Amino acid sequence: MIDLPRSARLAAWGTAVLRGEAPVGTAVRAVQREDEPHTAAGDAPAADLAELLEGWRAAGHRGLRVVLPVPGDVSGLPGPASFNVEALDVGEAVLTDDEDGAGRRWGAWPDVTEFGSALEPGAMVAWHAELVQRPAAPPATTLADAERQLSRALEDALGALHRLDVARWREDAATRIAQVRDG
Repeated sequence: MIDLPRSARLAAWGTAVLRGEAPVGTAVRAVQREDEPHTAAGDAPAADLAELLEGWRAAGHRGLRVVLPVPGDVSGLPGPASFNVEALDVGEAVLTDDEDGAGRRWGAWPDVTEFGSALEPGAMVAWHAELVQRPAAPPATTLADAERQLSRALEDALGALHRLDVARWREDAATRIAQVRDG
């Protein structure tokens, strides 16, 4: 059996619940597996995973998607910094695919507390749900503006290197750079 992250199981089964294709109880059992009953925390008015899913369905959400963020991912995550930091720390989260009638999207990440032994492991999971917004589109910029910003940033970087006295010629570094360049 493939061991999927909890957020992947929640995205798959939660989407089935939100679309009316699976009962809430079946989905919750499939997400929980051997864990203790999953609770809900954060901004969502829910005490457990079943109430969280039912609330999202009642609000009109039609799907969930899994997000597996990694450091350095340039796409980033929508929402407040707390959601981004926590989702990145645990390496997984879910987002509602669409907005509800009030124009809100939700994100949730699992806070897992493991206990027990290697022979009898256990886990308590709290799903922290927060309202998230789509990231704002970057302001439109012309090519000339981008070139000016790049030139300014390059000048700033070179100035900083000069002040740190690390911008100097080193024969050994030049040889290594030439080797890397030439393959």
